[in-house]
Amino acid sequence: MIRPGSRLGDVPPLAETPWHAFARQAQLAVVLDLDSGDVPLSTSSDDTLDRALLLLFGALHSARVQVAVICRRPPVLRAALRDQAPTVWWFDDPRSALASLRERLPGVHLVVIGGDGHVDGLREGLDMGLAVRAKGSGSSRARIVLQGATAVRAMLWWLVTLRSGSAAAERRG
Repeated sequence: MIRPGSRLGDVPPLAETPWHAFARQAQLAVVLDLDSGDVPLSTSSDDTLDRALLLLFGALHSARVQVAVICRRPPVLRAALRDQAPTVWWFDDPRSALASLRERLPGVHLVVIGGDGHVDGLREGLDMGLAVRAKGSGSSRARIVLQGATAVRAMLWWLVTLRSGSAAAERRG
């Protein structure tokens, strides 16, 4: 398990973790709480997503990962965000996000990233939950805790890299 405060050299190779196989699932979706817990994942204003996040959403889409965002901002602000990231599915609560993804993408495996409340309702063996916490904040019920928005983005870029590499290997094979 990757522990907070670990240095890169301390982390076991990802191929040795359950994440490696999970991340290669044919149908994969990431449910991301934009306003999660202690660490908001958008560094721009309430109605603008930062460029790095938009690039990440595009890369995930290209890597065959459906992104669903939970955003509790007022409807007019959500609409402005939706226009900036048209490949992202937008929801105002986690339950509707999970239900809609399962209905629209039968057999989908979910990576749910947010506060502890977003980990409820996950299916054993089909979904994984990650909590986001600011450094030094309280405990979590999630099996994996990412400390801050930078850790979330790094994990998602790893996912892009892994899936892009496996897509290239499948095309060659």
